[in-house]
Amino acid sequence: MDRLLSTADDPDAAKAALVARQPIGRLITPEEIAYGIAYLASPLADSTTGTVLAIDGGLNSLR
Repeated sequence: MDRLLSTADDPDAAKAALVARQPIGRLITPEEIAYGIAYLASPLADSTTGTVLAIDGGLNSLR
């Protein structure tokens, strides 16, 4: 994300625009993605099959 924003003419405005599009009002963190991966790799997910775990702050539901 930082690399993408660094190429914008106005990185602060570009970040604000990204945040404004998020249903939860903020960008998700790398840690939140890691928690999802850890869950799927753990025994807690043994019965989780055939699903998509969208860790996107609700953005997928807007499409």
